[in-house]
Amino acid sequence: MDELIRPADHLHSAIYRTLETGDEVILAFDEAEDCGALCPEHTRQALDLKSRIESVLLIVTCDIAAVRDMAKGLEGSIANSTTTYFVHDEYDTSGGHEEEVLTESGFALLALRTRLHSLATRMSEVRNLIRTEEVLADLRS
Repeated sequence: MDELIRPADHLHSAIYRTLETGDEVILAFDEAEDCGALCPEHTRQALDLKSRIESVLLIVTCDIAAVRDMAKGLEGSIANSTTTYFVHDEYDTSGGHEEEVLTESGFALLALRTRLHSLATRMSEVRNLIRTEEVLADLRS
């Protein structure tokens, strides 16, 4: 009921969404780890990010670069987990088409990368809302 009376606090909502996305990233880390998709370097990065997400330190420091670097680092492993093959089709004017198939570990890495990108986007939103408040405070003083 108080939400109907008070104006919405956009920063509060953005932080909440970022925390939710952080929880999704942690689940994706666990899924990738369970199926053995993470190489030792990615496991080290994942454990570091996971502890920083759980302690909220990653969000407080807005270390978006660390999240984006982890997502970018998964590209090679995703590519290595992808098989491309040609499907012959007599009704296709080019004789068929290519299809890509991901292994279970590749799919887990792809899901992790997607969630990391979402987290980086949410963290950018928080950072920009904080900057907005700082600019407004400067302009009003």
